[in-house]
Amino acid sequence: MGLGVPAAVLLRAQYEAVLRSVWICYVAKDDQIQLLEQVLSAEAEQGAKGLPQANDMLMGIERAAPAAASQSLKSFRTHSWSALNSFVHSGVHAISRHRDGLPLELAEGALRSSNGLCLLAAMQCAVATGSKDLVHRVGIAQRTFEDCLSPLDG
Repeated sequence: MGLGVPAAVLLRAQYEAVLRSVWICYVAKDDQIQLLEQVLSAEAEQGAKGLPQANDMLMGIERAAPAAASQSLKSFRTHSWSALNSFVHSGVHAISRHRDGLPLELAEGALRSSNGLCLLAAMQCAVATGSKDLVHRVGIAQRTFEDCLSPLDG
């Protein structure tokens, strides 16, 4: 549909949402979570500016979260972050893809990455329920649909 550039921007936002979710679950301190739970106001917005940026969240996740979540998030960042920053900030990637379109291989890779982030979010939800059966079923879904996902090693 010619929406490769907006899709790339949304992929970056999707990554950051999943990253923050994992960070909240395994790393964030109670006072940091309280900053995120506040009713939106100028004061709340100012207070939230002190929360860790994506790189700091990822470093905390690497120390505290399950290895699979950490590995997936780190692999995504290693392989996609620079290009996605360019899309978000209207850099060379955004200009080139707007002009020349998105090659099928790149579109497929973005879709696989998005699917992987959705799966990681689903696992976060399953873990939050405390149901080992649900966690197991999400794991089965991952194996069943691995052809639609990016490989964990990038």
